[in-house]
Amino acid sequence: TGAKPIDFTADLHEIEGKPIAKRGRIPGITPNPRLKRVM
Repeated sequence: TGAKPIDFTADLHEIEGKPIAKRGRIPGITPNPRLKRVM
């Protein structure tokens, strides 16, 4: 296709209540009123 790629990064911050993150990322919930819990 001729569509341009979309630059997107998604990080896990918490699994089953336990803060977790990739190396160099900040673990735990990110306070942001625009974010909604999906699960």
